[in-house]
Amino acid sequence: MHKKLPGSTICFLEGDSLKFSTRADKRGYYEIKIKRGVYSIIAEGSRGSLLIPRVLLGQMGCSMNIDMKLLRHYVFIHSMQLTRKDIRQIKKNRKRSKH
Repeated sequence: MHKKLPGSTICFLEGDSLKFSTRADKRGYYEIKIKRGVYSIIAEGSRGSLLIPRVLLGQMGCSMNIDMKLLRHYVFIHSMQLTRKDIRQIKKNRKRSKH
């Protein structure tokens, strides 16, 4: 099951210093204006983070759409014992999320 992460923080770093940051809205979308430069991007959600190392961003008079697909992934640990009731509930939730 995948869900967008509303309220995620997206930070743009130049070297080790934070230059720009923003938060995703309740639908998981964000918009930010930055100056042209080489940045590392860190996106932090409720249970994890994503690091995109050095990338050249920003051009005079243009905009870029960067979709990082900040999605929540549910991971099941193989050592965890699932009951039949748990498995039925997971399948039920999966069907609901597809509609």
